[in-house]
Amino acid sequence: MAITVYRAFKQEEETVPAGFWLRLAAWVIDASIVSFCLYFVKIVPYGAVAITTLLFSDRPAEAYAINYWVIQTSIIIIIFWLYYSVLESSLLQATIGKNLVKLKVVGEFEERIAFSKASGKFFLNILSLLCLGIGQAFALFTKDKQTLIDRLLDYRVVRHYEVEET
Repeated sequence: MAITVYRAFKQEEETVPAGFWLRLAAWVIDASIVSFCLYFVKIVPYGAVAITTLLFSDRPAEAYAINYWVIQTSIIIIIFWLYYSVLESSLLQATIGKNLVKLKVVGEFEERIAFSKASGKFFLNILSLLCLGIGQAFALFTKDKQTLIDRLLDYRVVRHYEVEET
């Protein structure tokens, strides 16, 4: 019976960094999965209505609509944050999308990153996307294919491969 084991190469010269396009593919898969789940379960609309009604039912309709939008956006950000941070700091070291395209998030010494670092990574990625994705574009032009956020938080996204062991 063969057991399939995923691992990142341990030696620095053998580690293969993940390129921009693989990262983009993983992001599209992850965004699709979370968005589908949010839509299918209808957590966001019903949750936002419930919270808005409880907190702001005595206000005018205009304020109610703005509060609804703020709460709905907050719920979406929290769900995406937990999805990315929990999975990237778990033993899997990757979100579902990263795992499907064979990528893994590792620290400076190939170790698993902490939840706090994964959280910082998520929020800095949002900030970078608001700046037209300039931080992510670094992966297109650097030799080690690291983004600006990778360098700031001292982690890497690498490719991992299947190794057959018996």
